[in-house]
Amino acid sequence: MTSEPWGQFPAPGTVRFERRLPGPIERVWSYFADSDLRGQWLAPGPLEGRVGGTLELGFKHSELSPEPYDPPGGRGSGEARHILRCEVLEIDPPRRLSFRWGEDTSVVVVELTPVGDEVALVITQSGLSAGHMTEVAGGWHTHLAILEDRANGRVPQPFWKIWASLDGAYEGRVVAG
Repeated sequence: MTSEPWGQFPAPGTVRFERRLPGPIERVWSYFADSDLRGQWLAPGPLEGRVGGTLELGFKHSELSPEPYDPPGGRGSGEARHILRCEVLEIDPPRRLSFRWGEDTSVVVVELTPVGDEVALVITQSGLSAGHMTEVAGGWHTHLAILEDRANGRVPQPFWKIWASLDGAYEGRVVAG
């Protein structure tokens, strides 16, 4: 199973990631719909399974791996939980979820497609401002690396360790909005 780790920039203000994860599709969907499983790679919080409902994401990056790691300078201690409330725009279990990213105007679309014993995962975030493209691409890259480890039964590296290893890798790759 191979996944292209780098985000693509198909249009200004848009970043797209593709991954292949072990199926079945319902298992992969649960990493998005179930708060506890989502909390292992992104952020826990309730999901109202209806259009117009809320998806709450409680980010605390230090909880994504049992291995301790100090965040890079300027990133805080990683101990304060940041709550993001998103509006569900579309939900079609177990294939598609889209939501507005907090108070931002950007939209995240999650698409799952069975491919044999695997599931093709595509995450696209569009409507991003030029100033947020690099950070968003690095964030999704890091969170998806953790999801891949979790889905494959591996203990993930700490969020900030992965983030730091990117060391500006998205500079120059980004097509800004």
